[in-house]
Amino acid sequence: MIDGHVILHGGVIRTLDESGPDVVSAMEVRDGRILSLGPLDSLPGAYDPRVARVDLQGRCVTPGLTDGHAHMDREGLKAAMPSLHGATSIVEVQHRVAAAARGAAPGAWVVMGPLGAGPAYAGDPAKGLAEGRLPTRDDLDAACPDTAVYIRAPWGYWRPAGDGTPLISIANSAALRAMGLADSVRDLPAGVALECDARGRPTGVFKEPGPVSAVEMTLLPGASRFTAGQRADALGPSMRAYLRGGATAVFEGHGASPELLALYRDAREAERLDLRVRLAVGPAWGDTPPGDIGAAMDAWYSWARGRGLGDDMMRAAGFYAQAGKPSPDLCRQCGYTGWAGYTFESTMPRSLFREFVLEGARQGFRLCTLFAEDLDLFREADHIRPIGDLRWVVGHVGILDREKIAKMRDLGIVATLHTNRSIADIGPREAARLGVDEAWRIAPARALMEAGVPFALSSDNHPVGLFGPFAHCVTRKAHPEAETIAADQALSREEALRAAAVGGAFLTFDEARRGRLKPGAWADMVVLSDDPIRCEEAALWDIRAEAALVGGRVVLDEGGLFSPTLTGSDARSEGAPASNHPSEAVFLHYDQAGLDRAYDQMAWAGNAKDIIRWYDEATRAARESERVTLDLAYGGDPLERLDVYSGRGDAPLKPAVIYIHGGAWKLLSKDESGWMAPAFADLGISTVAVNFGRRPDSTLPRMIERVREACLWVRDNAAELGLDPDRLMLVGHSSGAHVAGAALTADWRATYGRDAPVAGALLASGGYDLTPVMLSARGRYLDLGPADIDACGAATGAERIRCPVRLAVGTEESPEFLRQTQAYHAALRARGVAASLVHGAGLNHFEISQTLAEPGGLLLEEIRLLFEGSSLGK
Repeated sequence: MIDGHVILHGGVIRTLDESGPDVVSAMEVRDGRILSLGPLDSLPGAYDPRVARVDLQGRCVTPGLTDGHAHMDREGLKAAMPSLHGATSIVEVQHRVAAAARGAAPGAWVVMGPLGAGPAYAGDPAKGLAEGRLPTRDDLDAACPDTAVYIRAPWGYWRPAGDGTPLISIANSAALRAMGLADSVRDLPAGVALECDARGRPTGVFKEPGPVSAVEMTLLPGASRFTAGQRADALGPSMRAYLRGGATAVFEGHGASPELLALYRDAREAERLDLRVRLAVGPAWGDTPPGDIGAAMDAWYSWARGRGLGDDMMRAAGFYAQAGKPSPDLCRQCGYTGWAGYTFESTMPRSLFREFVLEGARQGFRLCTLFAEDLDLFREADHIRPIGDLRWVVGHVGILDREKIAKMRDLGIVATLHTNRSIADIGPREAARLGVDEAWRIAPARALMEAGVPFALSSDNHPVGLFGPFAHCVTRKAHPEAETIAADQALSREEALRAAAVGGAFLTFDEARRGRLKPGAWADMVVLSDDPIRCEEAALWDIRAEAALVGGRVVLDEGGLFSPTLTGSDARSEGAPASNHPSEAVFLHYDQAGLDRAYDQMAWAGNAKDIIRWYDEATRAARESERVTLDLAYGGDPLERLDVYSGRGDAPLKPAVIYIHGGAWKLLSKDESGWMAPAFADLGISTVAVNFGRRPDSTLPRMIERVREACLWVRDNAAELGLDPDRLMLVGHSSGAHVAGAALTADWRATYGRDAPVAGALLASGGYDLTPVMLSARGRYLDLGPADIDACGAATGAERIRCPVRLAVGTEESPEFLRQTQAYHAALRARGVAASLVHGAGLNHFEISQTLAEPGGLLLEEIRLLFEGSSLGK
C-alpha cells in the first residue's frame, strides 16, 4: 500500500471545488493532504523520482462521500454467524446446523443467521422451504441434540414497508431449556408467541410483530447474543462494504449505544479505523426523572457539548433522542442492543423529550432526531439559545411540506435523506396516495436545495452504498425500469454528487477539510468503477469504489491499482520526465520481481499447500460417499477422461456443473477435483470433473479445445448420464477459470454445427489476459507465440458468449488477480455479455475455491443463483 507521497495521474478527477477547476487529470498527495492538482507536469513532485506514481488508467476519482445515517457496524454482523440464506429445505437447514455445531466450542451456543433470502429477509420463510413449513425444535434436535441451537430473527427494518410477516426465530430443546420454556409457555414479552403442538408442547418457533426481536433481547441468555469480539471482528468487513459503496466517512446520528462507542473507541486505539466515524451519543434517557435531564446532561455528558471528544478519525458529539413510547422489554437490557447498535432508552415520553430539547439548546449541545415532527419544539428551543450554529439534525427525511422546509431553513437544520425507503421502498405507494400535485413532497431534494436547507445522503444499511441514493436523487426512480416519482425534484448529477460529498462533510462539521479535492484538504477520495457524471443512467445504481484513500492512506484497493508501490520512473505520461531509477517496469508499474510475485498465488496465501492437500483428501472422501462413475472417455486421447458424480434427489435428469480445475496450467487433475460434489449433491446438482491436459504435455490451445469437446460430449450423452442437457453450467477456478472462459468464446455453430452446450458459467480467480502472464515467470513454461497469446485470451471473441457469466475473486488475492478479474468483467460487459462480479471478503486465492463446498458459501450461492437466474432453469 502507498502512504506518504504519491501522484495520481491519467484519470478524471472531479474536484467539486467551486474555487478551482471542476476536473483535473492529476493530483499530488503528501502527508495525508492534497498538495496540488492539475496536469501531471505542473505538479511539484512530477520531476522527483522518489515520488510514487499511480496511473489511474482513465478512472474517475471523486471526493470521499459521507453516509449520513449509516449503521455501519450492522453490516459485518450479518456474516458473524453461519448462514441459512437460500436454504431450500429443512434437510438443508439441518445440514448447515450440524456443520456449524461441529465447529463450535464445547458448551457454546450454535447461533445461526436468519431463515429466508437476504438481505431483506422479506415474506414468510416457510414458503422457501420444500416442506412448506418452518423447522421445529425436533428438526433442530435431530441435527444437534446436545447443544443449544438458536436461529436468530432478522432485523425487521431490512424488510420492505408493509411486510406484515412476523419475525421468526427458532430454538431447539436445549435452548428452550435454557430459557425455561421446554415444557410450557410462560412469561413471554408482549406480542411474542411461542407456537405449541397439539399436546401443548412448545415447538420452539417464536413469532413476534417486530421489527426488533424481543425474544433475543429478553429471553435468551448472554451466550446467544452478539459478543464484543464478534462486533470487533465484524467491523473490518463492515468498513470494506461501506468503502465499496463510496463512503470514506459515516455519521451515526441514531444515537450510539455504549457498546458501539466502545467498539469504535477500541478500533481507533488499535488504529483499525479505515473510515472517519462521527457519532451522536445515545444515553439511556428513559428512566431520568422529570426535571433532572438538564443536570444529567451537565454532570455526565458535558464532554459531548460542542464538537465533543475525539480526533480526525473518530469523534463523538451531541445527543440523539426521539419522542415516543419506549418498549419496557427492550429498555431493560443493560446496554445490549442486538442488531440495532443504538440505545432503545433514547426513545422517551414527549414531556421528557421537550425537556431534553430545551436543555440541549440551553447548554449548547447538538441534538439529532428522526423525522420532522418536532420543528415547533425546536423553534421554542431556538428562542432560548439560537441553534443554527449547532447544526441540529433531522434524519430519515422522507415526506415534507413547504412549511416544514421553511422551518428547517430558518433553524439551520441539517437533513439526511433516506431515499432507500422514501423512493425505493414506499415511493410508488406514497406517490399514489399523495397524488400528482403533492408527490413532490417525497424526498424533496430540489425543494430543500432551493430553500437553502443543507442535506446529506444516507443508506441506513438498507442496502449499503451511496450510489443507490445518488441514483434516486438524479432519476427519481427506485431502479432503472421503475416509474419516475415527481421528476421536478430531481437533482443534476453534479448536485447529487455534491450532496453526497460536500453535504456529508457539512453534516459532520468537516466541510473545510474534506468533501472537495483541493490543496490543503484531507486526501479522502474514492476511485470509482464508472464516472457518475458521464455514465449511462442505468449504470448509476451499479457504481462502486474500486479503491479509496483516507488521509492519504490506501484503505481499499480491490483492483491492485495502488500495490505494489510505484516510483516516479515506473510510469510516464502527460509529458512527465523520465528518471534513472534502476528498476525497469516490464508491465504497468511492475518490475520483473514484482510481476513474478503478482502471479505467484502461493506468495499471497500461507495456507495454499494445506488447501491443495485438502483437494485430494476431500475428493477421495467424495468418491467414497457419492455415486460416481470414473474415467469416462470423451475423446480418443488417454488424457480425455472425466468423472461424473450424481446429484441426489428424485429428478431423473439433474442439472450439472462441469468443473475445470486450476493448478497454474501445469498441476492437478480430475482426481483432485471432486471435493465439491457432496455439497452440489445436497442441492440436487451433479458434478462432472474433467481432465483436459496440462503443461508441458499439452499446449494451452489444445487444453481449451478439450474443454469445449468435453462440454459437447456431456451434452450429447446427458440423458444416459442422468443429466439435464439444458442445465449444464461451466465452472472454473484459477487457471481453470481462464481455460473455461476461453472455451466459452468458441464459434459453436460454425465450428461444431450446434449451439453452445452450457447455459452459464462461474469463473473464480482467473488470469484471463495472458499478456502479463507471459511476461511473468509463468510465461517460460506456457510457451505461447504472439498469435496464441491473443487467441487464447478469455476476452478474445467474448462477443460470441450468449450465456450469463458470474465472476468472483477474493479480496486477499494478488493485486494482479483482482485487476484481471475486474478488467475481464468490464471487457465482458462492453461486449454485451450478462456478466456479474462478487468479491469474497477476507478470502485468498485458495480459500475462495473452498466456498464451493461450504453450505451457504460464496461460490455455492453463486452456483445457486446461476441456476435460478438462467432462462433454462427449471
